[in-house]
Amino acid sequence: MLLNELFGSPVILAEEQVLRLGGFNVRISPHVADQAEKRGVPAYLINTLLSRLKKVKSSIKELDPYEQFRLLDTQTGVVLGMMRSGTDPNKVLFNTVFIDDDSTPKRDPTIRIR
Repeated sequence: MLLNELFGSPVILAEEQVLRLGGFNVRISPHVADQAEKRGVPAYLINTLLSRLKKVKSSIKELDPYEQFRLLDTQTGVVLGMMRSGTDPNKVLFNTVFIDDDSTPKRDPTIRIR
């Protein structure tokens, strides 16, 4: 799956990779592409949400080490499941993607972005 053009270069979610986005090193799990396709989440919406990480940088850095969180686009309902690194506050893992609905369990903190 091609994640459109992200900051001038194509992003392919076919293998694990690390991207520098919004002041973070974001490690993308290899299964995210399959999840996005199966769950009907368009790549451009993931791209848009990842490009807005800088807006919530302080909220992410306030989380505990290894804490999982949901990055929610309040306009589209797209959620990126992420986890803060335990060793470096500038590292996060992007490990799942889905569309939010009322049946989705909300155990993890949710950081909202418009």
